[in-house]
Amino acid sequence: MSEGDKLMCKVLIYEKDRSTLKELRTFLKENDLIGLRVDSKDILEVLESNIDLGAVFLSDGEEGLELGEQIHLIRRELPIFIRINPNSDAESLPTNTFAGFYYSGQMDKLKEMVGSYLFNTQYPNGLIRGIQEITIDTLQTELNDTVVSCDTPYIVKDRIIFGQVFSLMSLETNWCRGYMMLQTEEASIEKIIRLQKTHLNPDDDPVDFRLVNSVLGEISNRIWGGMKTRYVNESELEDPGYRVQVPIIINHEKRYISFGSDEGQLCLRYRISDANNNFAPVIIFQKFVFHLNWDPEKFTENEKSIDDFVDSGELELF
Repeated sequence: MSEGDKLMCKVLIYEKDRSTLKELRTFLKENDLIGLRVDSKDILEVLESNIDLGAVFLSDGEEGLELGEQIHLIRRELPIFIRINPNSDAESLPTNTFAGFYYSGQMDKLKEMVGSYLFNTQYPNGLIRGIQEITIDTLQTELNDTVVSCDTPYIVKDRIIFGQVFSLMSLETNWCRGYMMLQTEEASIEKIIRLQKTHLNPDDDPVDFRLVNSVLGEISNRIWGGMKTRYVNESELEDPGYRVQVPIIINHEKRYISFGSDEGQLCLRYRISDANNNFAPVIIFQKFVFHLNWDPEKFTENEKSIDDFVDSGELELF
């Protein structure tokens, strides 16, 4: 896996012991984790914000235990790992609050827990690269004179929604079933529409949430269309028959969405900049949750042969 293909994960760290901090710094680098260090007085405020995370690492002691209980109430979906003193009673730790514990120097055990809770789903490199390519091409096609970049893909375990508007696109192939989400800020898309960067004419209709919905919907359709062309072999799709479904729960006030699964979400963050610097960069988060079916061993990319192009009329032999 090349450096650009690595999946990262952001984790929140509250640790008081300097030697452990040094260990963790090396551990994070070796295990594709991005550490965000925070003081105990700020940790709850940070967790109530819109920062998406994969896990929380806590220091030992009564303060760490109390913080763990409070964090679990706020962000129940986040695994919490706590460092404890070897003399502490590990059996007394509340298992419903903490995903696991470790001692200083037990980085191998911590690695096992991180692998189990954060990187327990295989995402083929070709899929991640393809999603980036398709999405960037779609955004630059739909939004005139823009430059689009994508951060390193990462995994999130929480269910935080970014911005005020998001699209929800059902995905179904012979190797996956789930949803793709695009999440962004309404005002940013409105500004793009007013600057005539989209296919819409702001002089024809008032620029409001309806036009924002239209732009985001069209982008979502085109991305999924590109993914179907590249990854879905219609001949291999089986008759769906009866399909298991789970309820999707959305809490608007908390900016929270749940798909009834503990699986992490594949997340990509795109930055859309104007080629002429006429507006501040627009951020779009793209998240995937394959909670209904995930079989990456069946994942393939479609390759059209010359015969396929001839049969479809796109090429002519002479």
